[in-house]
Amino acid sequence: MELAQKIGEIKAKLGMDVTDDQVESEIRMSVLSLAHQIGLDPSYSSRLLNLLLIESVGLQRKQKTVEHASSHMDVLMKAKQIEASGMSMVHLEIGEPDFRPPRSIKDAFANAIDSGRHRYTDARGIERLREKLALIHGFTKETVMVTPGGRFGVYASIASLLKPGEEIVVIEPSWPAYSDCAALSSVKVKTIKTTLENQWSPDVHEIDNAINDATKMIVLNYPNNPTGKILDTDTNERIISLAREHDLYILSDEVYSKYCVKKFKSIAEYNYDKSIVIESFSKTYAMTGFRLGYLLSSALIVKQVSKLLAFAMTSVAEPLQYCALNALETDYVTNVEETRIRLHTLVERLKKMDVRFTIPDGSMYVYPRINTKTLDDNTLVNLLLEKGVAVAPGSAFGNSYNKFIRISATQPAEQIEQAMNVLETCLSKKI
Repeated sequence: MELAQKIGEIKAKLGMDVTDDQVESEIRMSVLSLAHQIGLDPSYSSRLLNLLLIESVGLQRKQKTVEHASSHMDVLMKAKQIEASGMSMVHLEIGEPDFRPPRSIKDAFANAIDSGRHRYTDARGIERLREKLALIHGFTKETVMVTPGGRFGVYASIASLLKPGEEIVVIEPSWPAYSDCAALSSVKVKTIKTTLENQWSPDVHEIDNAINDATKMIVLNYPNNPTGKILDTDTNERIISLAREHDLYILSDEVYSKYCVKKFKSIAEYNYDKSIVIESFSKTYAMTGFRLGYLLSSALIVKQVSKLLAFAMTSVAEPLQYCALNALETDYVTNVEETRIRLHTLVERLKKMDVRFTIPDGSMYVYPRINTKTLDDNTLVNLLLEKGVAVAPGSAFGNSYNKFIRISATQPAEQIEQAMNVLETCLSKKI
């Protein structure tokens, strides 16, 4: 590992990226060739190699220093510090709608407490909530699991279904939690990069080429965070075909499924028994602080994943599950329509600036590329923060996207207009 540290120091001095897919591929071919010669299982060999690569990359990355905010949460914390000093801030850096949760859930929470529904529950969730979710999505209660937020559903799926050293395929730009959750479980991430020029569509052949003996899962996130992209049916079918061929799980994060401009078809509708759909109450019902989500899959997968939740926290708090049950009876369409208006405001303003982007098919974000050559994402983010506007750096969603920023349509149109005035001024100065 001393060698890995020294290599990391050299790469840092030369400004080189820590990872190199071509070199890793050549090493893997050599390792598998040797494994074949000595009769070692190729899958086991790949896992051992990945564990060494994960450790090596981790050590090398320690040699790099980060001077700027590197994620949307870093920006949020910095923005809050600035606000504490007395300066106002327009928060467009996180995906947290400013809407209030349904009023009726206050009574639902109180009623749960008053009626003694504040006990341990089945790790998968209370039966009434699972039955209701099953009815909505066309599943059965045995194939539904209530989770403490969508993020835990992602983590629990990766941690309980994959072994250390196995791999997931993630399509970038992507929400960083997929890679973070994999890292916690010593699972290696293989990234497939998409581009603005190709309308953020992944190359399915590239996904196929990324699959090896250690690959066990493909992660999808559509409508996409941060681009708003929705995949067409043909692309989905080809990805599912790959998953069937290689016996892979498909983890489909669909928390923005209600926020669609273009027609969206859930992975669940393709009837692949190794698919796992992640949903959340955070975006749809403006319940981010309640930490409520759910997972849809086969009964076998739900049983496996629910064991991890049971070990970690027994179950989601029972009163909160009754809040979720109540929320399902409320109307979320107003929130969706308001978000579309805000996205439209954002898109129309950005069209007049020196940026390039695709109009989102869904979600609540726009992901524009900065055309000004002298500006990168973190420089612009910090400049905007100084002027009372918070947006997320594009590189938070993949190392190749440091000329992008992500802007959330989560504030009233008037505040979005105000923030866009500031952005337009910053871009026009061509710093």
